[in-house]
Amino acid sequence: MGRNGAGRFLDFFRPKHKATGGTMQLMERVEGEPSSFPEDHTLLSSTFSSFINLPNNTPFFMLNVYRFLRDAIPDISDAVWTWKRLCQTGYEVEILDASSELARERACRMIRDLDTRVNAAGGGMDGLLDIFYTSLFTYGAAALEIVLSRSRESVHDIVPVDVWTVRFKRDPRTGKAIPYQLHDGEEIAINPELFFYLGTDRDGTNPYGRSMLRSIPFVVKIQQRLLEDMAKATRNAGWSKLHVKYKPAERFRGESAEDYQARISSNFEKLRDSVSKLKTDQNLVTYDNVEVDVITGNQRSSVFYENHKAIEEQVITGMHLMPILVGRNYGTTETYGTAQYEIINRQVASVNRAVKRLLERLYNFELSFMWGSARAKVKMKANRTVDLLRESAAVKNEIENAVRLRDEGFLDQKGAAARLGIDNPAVENPKTEGSTAQRDERACSIHGIRAPHNRIPRFPMPRWSEVDKSKLPREAFAYAPTEDRQTWKLPHHFLHEGKMYLHRGGVIAAWAALNGAHTGRPMDVPSYVRSHLLAARRALGLEQRQGAAEMTMEVR
Repeated sequence: MGRNGAGRFLDFFRPKHKATGGTMQLMERVEGEPSSFPEDHTLLSSTFSSFINLPNNTPFFMLNVYRFLRDAIPDISDAVWTWKRLCQTGYEVEILDASSELARERACRMIRDLDTRVNAAGGGMDGLLDIFYTSLFTYGAAALEIVLSRSRESVHDIVPVDVWTVRFKRDPRTGKAIPYQLHDGEEIAINPELFFYLGTDRDGTNPYGRSMLRSIPFVVKIQQRLLEDMAKATRNAGWSKLHVKYKPAERFRGESAEDYQARISSNFEKLRDSVSKLKTDQNLVTYDNVEVDVITGNQRSSVFYENHKAIEEQVITGMHLMPILVGRNYGTTETYGTAQYEIINRQVASVNRAVKRLLERLYNFELSFMWGSARAKVKMKANRTVDLLRESAAVKNEIENAVRLRDEGFLDQKGAAARLGIDNPAVENPKTEGSTAQRDERACSIHGIRAPHNRIPRFPMPRWSEVDKSKLPREAFAYAPTEDRQTWKLPHHFLHEGKMYLHRGGVIAAWAALNGAHTGRPMDVPSYVRSHLLAARRALGLEQRQGAAEMTMEVR
């Protein structure tokens, strides 16, 4: 075929163009498809089906190399084992949107049964996840397949799929990656609806995961060669040796040269045999024509240690770990170690988010077969920090901030719960929920008071000492946890013609009492109490003054 013929042959497979305004544009594509092409798209790929290559055209046999490195190299084996343990934090399953309480109980039972039924010989769902994480950190990918029961009405089992046998092809019509398995030279199509594949560190449009061991083989080769050389050098020069010197006796008178040589050789052989048979606690007794010296090796082991440490650090870096997690201690500071551990925990959280979505797909697939409806939500647990007191203080601050945002009206109860990672708060409308305006609505409904809670009077206020606190409603107090009036504290309102107003003196007195003016220490009350009085102070313009000056002001 000539050049022109080859060009016409390839033109048959090229996408057709049309000219518009002096530019070349692709012919109109199917609606809903992207206008860009994946990296593996070629002129012939849409016609001659072929498997997509691994990222950076890495050969598939490298997957078996990764497995060998994991099993044969201690540093890599320990790194994979450590990553797996870091990610195995456990999880909780919550049933949401159940159509009835009976459906909720049925969903819980189905999930418990599924956890024990799948991978029954290997430890249930926990054992399956152990295999999953091992594959994920060895090959950069892991795969599972759902096996339906004979009646097709439930999940019979979930089995791991060997990712080194998985291949993908592009659907020429949709461009989606279709999974296949290579087994004994055959291409076996896998049902994508029952196949779950997770790849980490994916590269662009390539569907395969990318193993963290991809950068390791060359460094490991240097490391193992260095260890081999160090072993040979240590064996050859590192141990002290005995140097036995034999000085032949003089020749007897009349002894022929042949007899003299035979006698010397015989004595030398006897001496060598005696030395070779010596035990550790035995000594050698000879004439003075035998001299024994000790030869010590002068090879410095620190040179090998420094070289090996340099290579070792490259391996640890390639595994994305910190030295302490693979049994090394290079004496780093606590701050440096804490920063490294925080980065590692973020990677754990990133991986577990993907595992969370996978588990939810598996559980919801099982729940799709039940009578009624329900949805499973998985919450992955996190690794605990070393400083539990610091972690507890941080959690406490997060809760207080969320409650304050809710009480000030910036968030509702669900928004505050979501900020704390809680999907379904136990109480939809607690007594402490909402802004001051929402609290006013309860006051109006109970006492018939039609006024904003922080209403400022436009008339002369009575002295605070003249206000009859016994006649004030519950909503006039900043802290009223029960129906018992004896528990009501911090009044700061007064009534006038059936309406409730803020009292300047009452707010100042309540704020002073809250901060310990009476007892010498701040009152132990919920955070919403302080937020409520703070809003009242802002309404009266008191927040612009200095706190110490306000506490010494005369209360009217």
